[in-house]
Amino acid sequence: MIDAQAPVFAFDTLDSTNSEARRRADAGDFGPAWLVARTQSAGRGRRGRSWVNTPGAFLGTYLGHTPLPPAQLARLSLAAGVAVVEALAACDRPGARLKWPNDVFLDGGKVGGILLESSAAGSGGLWFALGIGVNLAALPEGVGQAVASAGGVAPDAFHKALCERLSAGGAALAGGQFETVRAGWLSHAVGLGQTVTATLGADTLRGEFLDLDADGALLMQTPQGIVRITAGDVFFPDMMDE
Repeated sequence: MIDAQAPVFAFDTLDSTNSEARRRADAGDFGPAWLVARTQSAGRGRRGRSWVNTPGAFLGTYLGHTPLPPAQLARLSLAAGVAVVEALAACDRPGARLKWPNDVFLDGGKVGGILLESSAAGSGGLWFALGIGVNLAALPEGVGQAVASAGGVAPDAFHKALCERLSAGGAALAGGQFETVRAGWLSHAVGLGQTVTATLGADTLRGEFLDLDADGALLMQTPQGIVRITAGDVFFPDMMDE
């Protein structure tokens, strides 16, 4: 699913690496390829939120193709989270943690995020764009939440470590071994076993973060029973959020 030897296309600036991936896919190019930019003029996060540039950040999108159905492909964002944590550790910045569904935290602040987008490919299967942004050297300003930086990790070194670990995670998913990815993700999870709040549109739920299910959905114990959350914003104790 993830080719560790995929070519890298480097740009000084792009509107968004995920947007560039979509343009290529719309033209029939499904990779595999990494699209990496020094800066983005319109970087995007989950639910259309903006992603703020920081000097020396890693801003990259992997463009690829898969026969997996959408529900199984969605698990790739969890594998990517594990890969980011492990890549930071390999670059001497251990201790990063994962906040469901796709944020990476370090020292109590958000250091990175993941955006997975996909659509049907004309040749069958799905093309996908796996966007990853990590503050490697500087802190973003004016984002309204606690943020963090990896403190000077070199983008090239981080990308090399990321490719190796993401390739392994993708292979596990393609081989039907999601349990391996799930266990890795839970080992770095923020808020597991704690009371959390989930905002689902106009509804708000509060309960204990129990687990991830076999599809990667968050399981929450509430007074009304166990609730399965597939999308939404989750707020954890003592941690600011966007």
